[in-house]
Amino acid sequence: MQGEPPSTEDEVVPVVPATQVDLEPLNLPAPETPLTEDEILPVVPAIEVDLEPLNLLAPEMQPPQVVDREPGAVRVAILLPLSGPGAGVGLAFLKAAQLALFDHAGDDFVLMPKDTAGTNFGAEQAMREALVDSADIVLGPLTASSVRAVSQLAQSRSVPILAFTNDSSVARANVYVLGITPAQEVERIVGYAASNGYARIAALVSEDEYGTAVQQSLIQSAARHVADVGQVEYFVPGQVSAGESVPVRSLVSSGGFDTLLIAAGGRELRLLAPLFPYYDLDPDEVRFLGTSLWGIDQAVIGEPALIDGWFAAAPDDDFAGFAARYHRAYGRKPPRRASLAYDALALTALLANAPGGADFSRETLTNDEGFVGIDGLFRLREDGYGERALAVYRVTARGFEVIDPAPTALGGAVF
Repeated sequence: MQGEPPSTEDEVVPVVPATQVDLEPLNLPAPETPLTEDEILPVVPAIEVDLEPLNLLAPEMQPPQVVDREPGAVRVAILLPLSGPGAGVGLAFLKAAQLALFDHAGDDFVLMPKDTAGTNFGAEQAMREALVDSADIVLGPLTASSVRAVSQLAQSRSVPILAFTNDSSVARANVYVLGITPAQEVERIVGYAASNGYARIAALVSEDEYGTAVQQSLIQSAARHVADVGQVEYFVPGQVSAGESVPVRSLVSSGGFDTLLIAAGGRELRLLAPLFPYYDLDPDEVRFLGTSLWGIDQAVIGEPALIDGWFAAAPDDDFAGFAARYHRAYGRKPPRRASLAYDALALTALLANAPGGADFSRETLTNDEGFVGIDGLFRLREDGYGERALAVYRVTARGFEVIDPAPTALGGAVF
């Protein structure tokens, strides 16, 4: 295998291939409580994607280039915005995929980056190029609209897609959603809250597609866990400010709930959270819940109103190691979602290295055993939905504490 090396904007950091992925399955115990996400099938032990450290060469050694050295090489296209407004995210994803390339891929593995330019038209053109180049499987694109733009082309050639979006509406046979969806996070946190005696839930969500997805998921999850959904209020993204808030005041006035789901993160969460005690909502009497947006911005740590709040997110056990290797290779920290690109490439390399030869068939990709990557245990369903084993975190004055680890096996409930 040869490939473009990981690099910063100013310099190239040479790398060499690491050891190949172990194909032996893990023997995982049966779950004590089945995980119910928006996409679930029966489960058996997972295959672990082994994460070996990146081996750096001496600076004077020249890195290899991505070229096809053998006619029978496995060809993997990755569709990302490498130019245009989304180029920063696209390049970060590509770099993460390159780490996995050097960690796990063999000599007959060819990674083919294709620039979508951040547009649906660009995504379609990138997919056409990938098909002309005889791609065996496609990683990406990044957004739901781009996935829609390329799905029909890929399906016409029976080429599977591992998409980076978290919009489950684009999932279908041979188009797999790798992103962690709002439904998965809401199901996990609502299920955990219900198991701890909380059964009356109100919510504050954004007035956009994400907020709509959270609200719909909340209604479905509450029904599964015999909980009641009370008032739901919306805030306008980008228009949250300190001071008066009609949605927050309305929620507090409605009363009758013991749990409040706040689907916000970063600056908006820091501005919204203190308003609840300001309007006389006692955090000691109402449990605050959140999604993974809570964990993206560490600035929420120490916010008094959020102390002891719970949120669901991917387990962070392996992300720190990935982030350290990424920083060592590129001189900067990876965005949290970049782990999706690493896992997608590692999974592709795993299947390319199978004893019987590369196999990206639907039966193999939807193996009931699932796989373990940077973001923990995941499994792909035949209808394109991805299933995730998520952890539950508690906000403390000093950080995020795992209070319910991600399950070691996915449950069998279907929704």
